[in-house]
Amino acid sequence: MSVRVQTFGYSFRDAPDTDVVADVRDIPGIVVNGHEDSNGLDPDVQDSVMGSTRAQEWRDELVAEATERDGDASLAIGCSQGRHRSVALAEVVAAALREDGHVVTTDHLDIDASPADTAAHRPGGRMGKHENRYWGDRTPPKTKAEFFNAVTTPVTGEAGVEVATIRMYGPIDSYGGWWGISTSDIGEVLDQLPDSVETIILRLNSPGGEVSEAVAILNMLRAHKASIVAVVDGLAASAASVIAVGCDETVMSPGTQMMIHSPWSFAMGNATDLRKVASTLDSFEATIVEIYAGKAGEKDWAALLAEETWLPAKDAVELGLADRVAVIPDAGETATVGDDIDDDEDLVEDVAHLRVAATLTPAASAPGDPHTGKETAVAFSTDQLNTMRASLGLADDADETAILAAVAARRAPAVPEGVEMIDATALDELRAQARAGVEAREQQITEQRERLVDGAIAKGKFAAARRDHFLALHKADPEGTTAIINSLAENTIPVAELGFDADGETVKASEDVAYAAAASRLGITIGA
Repeated sequence: MSVRVQTFGYSFRDAPDTDVVADVRDIPGIVVNGHEDSNGLDPDVQDSVMGSTRAQEWRDELVAEATERDGDASLAIGCSQGRHRSVALAEVVAAALREDGHVVTTDHLDIDASPADTAAHRPGGRMGKHENRYWGDRTPPKTKAEFFNAVTTPVTGEAGVEVATIRMYGPIDSYGGWWGISTSDIGEVLDQLPDSVETIILRLNSPGGEVSEAVAILNMLRAHKASIVAVVDGLAASAASVIAVGCDETVMSPGTQMMIHSPWSFAMGNATDLRKVASTLDSFEATIVEIYAGKAGEKDWAALLAEETWLPAKDAVELGLADRVAVIPDAGETATVGDDIDDDEDLVEDVAHLRVAATLTPAASAPGDPHTGKETAVAFSTDQLNTMRASLGLADDADETAILAAVAARRAPAVPEGVEMIDATALDELRAQARAGVEAREQQITEQRERLVDGAIAKGKFAAARRDHFLALHKADPEGTTAIINSLAENTIPVAELGFDADGETVKASEDVAYAAAASRLGITIGA
């Protein structure tokens, strides 16, 4: 049996027409630092991808799908960019099938694709006004952090309220990745927020994008238990205005703009086709008006939208689409989140380590609690569960109940037998006393060394000029040097002066003569 395995990126094309299509974007992202030019053919990338439990499940499922077919089979594996996860998984699946004796060919359609390639792959009717979609005439950025990130540095506020800050500084686009901010991006951030977060500051500077994606993002934010404060930092245009207006509070920073207009599209076809498109646009406009009217009340929205109305900060407040004009302080370092962008030199695709920034809650424009009583259920992410399982030594399929039980059962390690606990202050005192004892002992040894060497010099065993030499020898080898000094003969170096007896008493001249005479009789000559 022969098997054809293709990979592709959802950012560049729809899934190929194959027997089996696997959307593997649920495999956790990988860290590409230092591997910006690599892809899933790199063994290191393969190891990183296949380290995920989900990737291993996909491998087993795809191998089974291919082998259970009667004839030839074709598989298509897609991830965001078609470069890392899909390629790595495809190579592993192909290797497993070859080991079973199957003939396998692989075709990685988007492994070398770039953002500009999207226009070539996507049908024109799905591209929008420009080949760069909602980036307009601008070149899409290379890093997600350039237009979407979340505050991660905790700061304690006076009221003890934790505030998470999310920055949306780019277009709203279901494609995600380079093309803009998707519902998935926002969802990944919200999934990481702890229950203690009471306010989310959503900072906006966006030209807009897909209406349905904007509504989905708005509803995700509304579904969170925290109060949502939208802060327009530059522009909230088109679909971005829908998000801004729909939050619990809307704050226009000084000098900012809001733009509202009727949704637009383009189409090809006969009169019936075009009428369907017009009807769809009317439906989208009704959705937009519902959100605007929920904030600002009944207005001549049809005229305002048809005219493409631009609203400076003050005018947005006067129209009722914003609550006030104010500067809301920012806080914290940022971490990139969202789909993988392979060219980002510092990109970490895995967002499991996002933390929350705690800052002062901004003052509301009206009395009362802006909290709307929304329900929430924030679950652990797959990566968080995998990390806890590994840390606790649990099986890969351990559920949250088993994880919590293991955490509760964990206790501080017992003190080994023979080991005594001691107060830190008492330990410092013992160390100080030990140092003093060592210094005193060293002083005793030095004095003993000097007494030994000076005594040997006094007995004429060696010259005084050799004192430092013997001191150094004794310091290096006390026992050996002591034995050498004790073995040296005394008076090798004369130490008694002429005219003195052994006790240092002066000898009289008459006694000298007597000694000399006695010595002469014994045949001994006394020199001068």
